[in-house]
Amino acid sequence: MADITITLAQRTPPSNPEQSYGTPCVIAPGSSGAYDTIVECRSAADIALLGWGPITHIVANALKRAGGPVFALRSRSTAPGAIWGNGLVKEPGGRATLYVYGRVKLSGADANGDLTWGAKALGVSLQVQSGGALAAVVNGKAILLTIPAATPASDVVTFWNGADPGAVQAAALATIKAEGTGASDAGTTLAAYAFDLGTLAYVGIDSGYRVYQKENGNNTALSSSYSTKDLTINLHTDADGTAISTANDVVANIAAGAVGKFTIIPVSDGTGLAGTQSGLTAIPFGSSGAVSASGTPYDRANLVVECLTVGTVGGSPAPVIQWAIDFPRREDARTFGRGNASLALLARRSGLRAQITQQTGNSKSLTHSFDGVTLNIQLGTTSGGVPNSTAAAVQAYVVSIARLRAAYLAFLPTGDGSDVMEVADIVRLTAPSVTYSAPTQIPVSGVVPIKNGAVDTGVMLTFTGVLDVGDKWAAQFTAPASSVDDMASAAAAMLADQTRRASWITYGSPVSRTQASTISTQIQGALNSKQEWALLQVAEWDPESQTFASWEQARVADWLGFDDQLLAVCAGECTNASAYTGRAMTQPAIAVACGTAALAPYHQDLGKVKVGPTSGIVPDVTGLWCDTATDTTLADNRFITLRTDEDAPGAIYFRNSPTMAEPNNTRNRLQYLRTDLVVARETKLTLRQFRNSPLDYQTTLGDDGTPVGALTKGAAADVEGACNASVAREMLRKKLDGEVSVSPLASGQKFCVVDRNQVYYNPPNPATIYVECGAAKRPPAERGRITVYDRPE
Repeated sequence: MADITITLAQRTPPSNPEQSYGTPCVIAPGSSGAYDTIVECRSAADIALLGWGPITHIVANALKRAGGPVFALRSRSTAPGAIWGNGLVKEPGGRATLYVYGRVKLSGADANGDLTWGAKALGVSLQVQSGGALAAVVNGKAILLTIPAATPASDVVTFWNGADPGAVQAAALATIKAEGTGASDAGTTLAAYAFDLGTLAYVGIDSGYRVYQKENGNNTALSSSYSTKDLTINLHTDADGTAISTANDVVANIAAGAVGKFTIIPVSDGTGLAGTQSGLTAIPFGSSGAVSASGTPYDRANLVVECLTVGTVGGSPAPVIQWAIDFPRREDARTFGRGNASLALLARRSGLRAQITQQTGNSKSLTHSFDGVTLNIQLGTTSGGVPNSTAAAVQAYVVSIARLRAAYLAFLPTGDGSDVMEVADIVRLTAPSVTYSAPTQIPVSGVVPIKNGAVDTGVMLTFTGVLDVGDKWAAQFTAPASSVDDMASAAAAMLADQTRRASWITYGSPVSRTQASTISTQIQGALNSKQEWALLQVAEWDPESQTFASWEQARVADWLGFDDQLLAVCAGECTNASAYTGRAMTQPAIAVACGTAALAPYHQDLGKVKVGPTSGIVPDVTGLWCDTATDTTLADNRFITLRTDEDAPGAIYFRNSPTMAEPNNTRNRLQYLRTDLVVARETKLTLRQFRNSPLDYQTTLGDDGTPVGALTKGAAADVEGACNASVAREMLRKKLDGEVSVSPLASGQKFCVVDRNQVYYNPPNPATIYVECGAAKRPPAERGRITVYDRPE
């Protein structure tokens, strides 16, 4: 019907029904907005005020799981995001070739009559015949040169480089050089000879290499040397200084050192004279396309850029690219070897394979070959020919090579890598699941911002040259981080606000034990006014620079003996589909712990497995970098961690929810702490109703031994009754999980008791009501024991 209008709209997430005690405050870096200023987030539009960055993922996860509001404060980025030191690393879609064309020598009457030619193209040949006058005839790429008898070599050079039409054509195909003075007679005959017999083809398999084939003195031996990525080849020369190395000679001399850098092969049979160059010449690494990056990353990213069409930047047609920033999952890594001899390789992009082979012979260095698809790690040997490449050495080797690091994340999955590795057959690595951007044509300027409607990385790429189909570039971005002082500055703004109160503060950047002391002082200082706790995160594991065991031990050692019942600390990372961008990201556990705490009633353990409206599997978490299912070290040392479950493959849960209280502290569980803070809050809100209200006190010693100045029994009963009613109403109210927050009270037990053993009125001191309050906790089940009999009774 033409009179019906359809509007496509999105609903704002519903309000958190437990917002009185489930409203988080999130402090972390973002790219937009004022620092230390509260943004009350209830929708994606509110999050957009913070720009992009770590804060957006934590806030969005909490909104998605529990609804709003979420109070967010952008903190300063003490450590800005960065692009790894290698920049964007190129992997060409095709292979380009550098040809060093072969040479031909025509011997003269003596050394001063010798002539050499160097080809300028493939397929060139030269034939020399004797005749009555200097002449050159070119047929295609075949040159026929006529030299009269008793013609000095210098005259031939002059003719070749002159204006004769035939000579002009010949000079376009080959250069000429008199090897001596040129004063002696040149030769007059040479059978048709193909320059390709000495032509060498260099193909780059890594970027940045250059080569220089040169003559260098008389009677010099063939030699070669590297200066970083510059290869100089001194060709073998004779007594007159003429280079006489063949193409095969050059290949034999440099082939071993070229592995992993470039390939070198003769174009023909390699028996001809190798060519010479005027200087260092780049060995092409695929197309001439190049990329540079600018800007400061707003967030972490695993950037992969791929060219979809051939094109010239600034020309027509312009190339088309696409990009993605998704991270791979640890679970998709392939492990080679076992124990201390194991190495894990995780593909950062699609289409990769790997194998491990063992070199034979003595004193072989660890090396590799990589064609952009298959990595062949070639293990080394000792001087006695014994294999000696340990897993740690191989891991460090892969990390040290930019192209390999851009393609593979290499880490030690277990142990310390101290044992020697063994060979492994070729395997195809699991490709990460990514969401590519829409195809983007590179503009004339070459500048492409890595952003779209879902993501803004803060980075711009500038392309130059000619791009080929399949050209790829990769880089890693780190996330910005705030110092503890900068986070404390933002938290102070939240704690000072008189109109809004958070239930806890999530400090989003990693902290150490020493730094946590600053937060501890801040939260403790606000206990009377706000009754809040803090959620923290320790430093992340960097699998490229340390083993998991060493990272884990360092975290435990750092926090050993730390005691603060108001702090809960997360450890480890997970692969999480961001609720804000939808992209798969390696996120600290705090990114999902905050949302889980917002959803869970305050009496509930974050690790509650039972499926319910506030418990069960942690959604949008597809993998773990720190799994405490079997290694419980971190959980045993009071860190909040994530785990898999052997009885529910693919499911991920929080293991439990400890606080940083010592184990014998009754608030060593987050749900105990949260419940006590709610009891304190409810009691405080009731007690404030008695502010400036007159209360009776006893002027003599009470019959129950209570002191002079204590509240009378009646006054105490009024205060006690009001406080009990308030706390009971909250504690016994069924929450979203359908449960009350406390165990049943014993006969005669109360939530709140007014302490009449304390003096209420003792001038000139302020009249003070003393209340003790608390709630019987409901301990979570941690273990079970099953006894199976052969038959029931």
